[in-house]
Order: sequence, then structure tokens, then C-alpha cells
Amino acid sequence: MSVKSGFHNECEETASVDELRAIQTERLRAVVRHVYDHNTTQRARFREAGVTPGDIRDLSDLRRIPTMDKVLFGTSYPLGLSCVDKKYVV
Repeated sequence: MSVKSGFHNECEETASVDELRAIQTERLRAVVRHVYDHNTTQRARFREAGVTPGDIRDLSDLRRIPTMDKVLFGTSYPLGLSCVDKKYVV
């Protein structure tokens, strides 16, 4: 009989601060790359800000990523900020 540890993901939930930062950085870089590659609106905003996915090296670079506001949401509604083809949106 195995004993349940009580963790959903023990490796991540017991990671050191440095390990967590590495995981967060890796995931941030992946999200930025995906958005840049799959959304023309966001890609243009990144370019206007002078940022490319390769510029995101650690969590401190998060501030370089252009933020969104309600005007952008309004002008991009309903699928202008989507990063997948509309055929995949249910």
C-alpha cells in the first residue's frame, strides 16, 4: 500500500526559491514565445515596445512585456487576442 504525500505536485511544491524561479522563467518564456508566434496583434505590440521573445531572460523582464487595457480588449473583441485558430474555439 502506498502512502499519499498530500501534494498535488510534490517536486514543484517543495522546490527551493531558485528552482521555482527557474520553472516560472521557463514557463514565462514559453508563453511569450507562443503569444508572439500566434497572435499578430500582440506581435505588433511587442515590436512597438522593442521586445522579442528572446529578450525575456528572467522574471525581471516581465515588466518589458506590453500590458493590456480595456481599450485593447474592446478593439480586439471577440477573437483578436486569441492565439489559436477560431475553429478550435468552442
